[in-house]
Amino acid sequence: MVLYAASTSLPYLASSPTADPRFGELNRCLIDSLQEPKVGFAASADGRGACSYGAGALAVCWLEKGDGGERAAGRRFQLPGVTAAAFDFAGALWLATGREAEREGGLWRLHGGEPARIGDIAPIALSGHSHGVAALDVAGRLLSLSGAGDAMGFAQLPSAPVGGAQLASNSEGTLLSVVAGTGLFLFRAQDLRLLRAEGPCQVEYLWWSAVEASRALVSCAPRGSWALLLQVESGEKEAAPRRQRTESALLPKAGIYVHACEGLPCSAPEP
Repeated sequence: MVLYAASTSLPYLASSPTADPRFGELNRCLIDSLQEPKVGFAASADGRGACSYGAGALAVCWLEKGDGGERAAGRRFQLPGVTAAAFDFAGALWLATGREAEREGGLWRLHGGEPARIGDIAPIALSGHSHGVAALDVAGRLLSLSGAGDAMGFAQLPSAPVGGAQLASNSEGTLLSVVAGTGLFLFRAQDLRLLRAEGPCQVEYLWWSAVEASRALVSCAPRGSWALLLQVESGEKEAAPRRQRTESALLPKAGIYVHACEGLPCSAPEP
């Protein structure tokens, strides 16, 4: 059984996704193409493509240059039950579908043509990296796949990620972070060799730096009231300036951050 919940990060009337200076044209295309309530999205590493999905279908849009400037073109795909999506660094879109009624969950890849089923795993989180994609399932099993869908690495979290998990790649697509529970796990993206497993605080969220591949910002409980700057290679930590921060994801090739508004990608301030 798959339950869908749509959340709003910004008041729609105050900040329409189609008015976003970076993603407005893509969002216009996604709205026109999907034509059903949106429950999630993914944006490509270079920020020039995006997808949005609902209960029964997904739409993929990309920017194209024309005589009158850039316009977005899109396609709609009938794929019910999408629960997570991520683009890898080569531009392929990876999709997770959940189990529902007689339909098994699965992992799909879309890179031209129609979505192709890669396997029967049903990830709860996906993150593209420079070699392919990482997928985390409900039991805490983490898998790294090549662009062709071949397994390159496997890791097991100490316990199942109750309440979900955040999975993210760094700016070069070489490092991978998992925030689960109140702990932080850092891996090499290709083979999932564990680099660090620690709880420097009650970890709530992590942002990778857009300019320094081995640097990350860690948000700490309660409710992001304080944060740490972490150097992954050395393990050195220092307190970060206190301020309000938006939970967002780094688009590595574009060097910008994106967050959800109305189930679509919107520009986010640097954390």
